[in-house]
Order: sequence, then structure tokens, then C-alpha cells
Amino acid sequence: PKLLATLLQRDCLPHPQILFGAIGDVTCDDVALQVGQFESDIRIDDTLSKIFIEGGGGGQVYESYELAMYFMARHTSIDCLEKRDKKGYLFIIGDECARDVSKDAVKEVIGDALQSNIPLKEVIEEVLEKYELYYIIPNQTSYFNDNRVNKFWKDLLGERFIKLDNPDLVCECIATLIAANEGQDVVKTAKSMGL
Repeated sequence: PKLLATLLQRDCLPHPQILFGAIGDVTCDDVALQVGQFESDIRIDDTLSKIFIEGGGGGQVYESYELAMYFMARHTSIDCLEKRDKKGYLFIIGDECARDVSKDAVKEVIGDALQSNIPLKEVIEEVLEKYELYYIIPNQTSYFNDNRVNKFWKDLLGERFIKLDNPDLVCECIATLIAANEGQDVVKTAKSMGL
């Protein structure tokens, strides 16, 4: 809930619009994907209060991050891109790997009829056409130190894969990454945020 206040306080973006969602695992969870809508005021808190936290987990080190990326690539409209030719930002906070996009999962969860599965790298390329994409894995999550997970995301995203030692600084981390992309003095911004 403090993300909007952090962005406004740090003056990272003029007029930020935030969309919150939650990602589960389509293979074993009842709720694989939840997506709110872009908001710029207290309605964000309402969206957060309606997110269902399932917490089951399948123990196979995978969540359906690919469905979230597919949705963001193909089912969002953002003014910054359409009116100002400027990408938005997409931050995925998690601790497991993703799969290729399954046409069956997309049909079940989102309702789109795809001809075939989509490789994860292709979906990431689509996302990168609209968003600056980052994957943040905070400490104290189940797979923070898992080499498989770290290598998976590092190989896919390079510097866009962030290991965050202090999970209490997620909002500050996001603000610092946005500031860096917006050409602000990152060292000054990071120091002001205690990073």
C-alpha cells in the first residue's frame, strides 16, 4: 500500500498509475492470476484488499509468471506508451521460475484462444515492447538462495533480475529502479531511500 506514496514522495514519475495483481500456479492453485486496474489514488488499497492470497504452493519451484506477462503484453493499454511513446514499468515480485505460455492455461485463465504455446522468451520480448520489466526476488522467500531460480531469471533478464536483501525495501527498490530509468541521480535517490 505504500508504493504510490513512495513514488510520489521520491518524485520518480509524474502522475503514476499503478496496477496490482497476484500470481499463483495454474497447475495446482485455484487462483492462478488476479489483476486489478490502473489507479492513481486510494482505490489502489481497495484492489489490494480484494486480492486472494492462496498460499498453497505445489513444491515444484514454478509459478505462472508467464500468464501475468502474457496478460500485461496483450491485455493492457497504457497512456504513457500510446500518447507519449514512453514505456511503462512492470515489476514482478516472486521467488520461483516460470514456464512457457501454455495455450490451454491461457484459455482457462484469460479466455484467449491461441493456436500454440508461446515460448517464455517471446512473451518477455512482447512485454519489453511496452514495459521496462524487472523481476525482484526478496530475501526471506522460499527460493531466495536457490541457484536454479537465480540462474533462470538472470539468464532471461540479466540486470533486470534483482535480488533484494531487505524485503522491507521493495517500494524503495522499485522507486530507485524507476529513477534510474528516468535519468535521475540514482546514487542520491538510493541514499535518500536507505539503500
